[in-house]
Amino acid sequence: MRVARTLSAFVAVAAAVVGVACSPFSGGTCEENESCAAGDAGAEGNSVALPPNCDLAKSVGDSPACVDDKVGIFVSPSGDDDASGRKATPLKTIAMAIELATSRKLPRVYVCEGTYDVPLEVKSAVSILGGLTCNWEPVANARPRITPPVGPALRVVKVTGPISFEDLDVTAGADANAPGASAIAAFVSESTAVAFRRVNLKAGAAMAGPNGEVRSNYTAAATAGGNASGAGRGAGPTCICVDGTSSTGGPGSSGAGPGIGNGSSSPPVGEPNSGSYGSAACSAGGPGANGKAAPEGTAQSAGVLGALGWDSSSVAANANRGDGLPGQGGGGGGSRTDRSVGGGGGGCGGCGGAGGAFGTNGGSSFALLSFNSGVTIEAGSLVTSAGGAGGAGGDGENGQSGASFGYGSCNGGPGGSGAGGNGGAGGNGGHSVPIGFVGTEPTVTGATLTSAPAGAGGAGGLPGAGPGNAGSSGAAGPSGKSQGTLGL
Repeated sequence: MRVARTLSAFVAVAAAVVGVACSPFSGGTCEENESCAAGDAGAEGNSVALPPNCDLAKSVGDSPACVDDKVGIFVSPSGDDDASGRKATPLKTIAMAIELATSRKLPRVYVCEGTYDVPLEVKSAVSILGGLTCNWEPVANARPRITPPVGPALRVVKVTGPISFEDLDVTAGADANAPGASAIAAFVSESTAVAFRRVNLKAGAAMAGPNGEVRSNYTAAATAGGNASGAGRGAGPTCICVDGTSSTGGPGSSGAGPGIGNGSSSPPVGEPNSGSYGSAACSAGGPGANGKAAPEGTAQSAGVLGALGWDSSSVAANANRGDGLPGQGGGGGGSRTDRSVGGGGGGCGGCGGAGGAFGTNGGSSFALLSFNSGVTIEAGSLVTSAGGAGGAGGDGENGQSGASFGYGSCNGGPGGSGAGGNGGAGGNGGHSVPIGFVGTEPTVTGATLTSAPAGAGGAGGLPGAGPGNAGSSGAAGPSGKSQGTLGL
């Protein structure tokens, strides 16, 4: 035990003298067993054993000595993910290189020119640098192309920088099989000190939103009031609509006495409408009042940017979906006390027509989205394509007719008609914006920002007609924005 401790102390002293944290007794050099970790602190914030003349504060072309196995992991389209990731034996995918650089505590991933079609996610302080031929020579136009078919092509999530992305072409499109999908080249979320230098970010065209559906709020005709049976009064039926509203016809009077019932609805509409009774005369139940139209639908937003990304499905839907209100049930019929015949029941009111569903938002085209992050952009270009058009709102359904009355010594009243449903609001047009952000606006120096036409807003749906009160037309959705930067 004493010998072992003495040997360990000797190894520690020797390592301190030579300036590297690896042991000559560990089965090989630190380069061979990939255990080197001591040395100068690099600009990216990691501690590495820098080769001579390497300055991590400079780009690859200005400090080629940094293109070294001691500084980063190497990636080539002709590489192999089972390789070591060294210059001579590069990996094939950038994602694997990020993982390996993180585990080895290296600050950089070097990517040579070529095409890489897999999206990237960076969750540690590892910089991604292009500008290299596959012989690892710095050349300005040797730009890796990161081109997954669907974006975001690059995601940076909760990284405490500084880290940088340099000399890359990053493009991404929208999912062609997802109506209303957005195209996003890069997304930075809750990260600090993230720099894009000479990076070209391009987002493809977004997808149009689908039209709102035409819905129905009733499945069968409203139920008629019950007929009197001898002295028994006619029943007042209850009808329940798809949206949970309801209407009830008033029951008739009993043959020998009052028992007068009012027609009703939920939510209520109309005044008491029961028939009267007397010793020698009675009156029929009154008709139900027609239902009222719902308030007009509210406008919606084009989307919301959060920590997980852009959500274009977010809408401020009308609380009752724009459904018309049901008609009041007919009043119950009265009866005469000198006759043993009850009054007829009132019929159900008709259900309100369903409001048309909102049109879906069109997708947006963003070159870069930044959520509560610190981002700088130096040179390069950020280009977007057309925003997607918003879908049209669905048409409102016609209100349902009220049901007929039941017969008796005096008849019940007919139910009122439901109101027509409102047309659905049109969906928002999508944005075409190179930089969208929440929190701190990214700083741009020397980069070009190019936007395309925004998506047009969708038309509002047509109102449902009577036979009672009509609904309202749906509001047209606003068009998206087309500008260089946009706070979201």
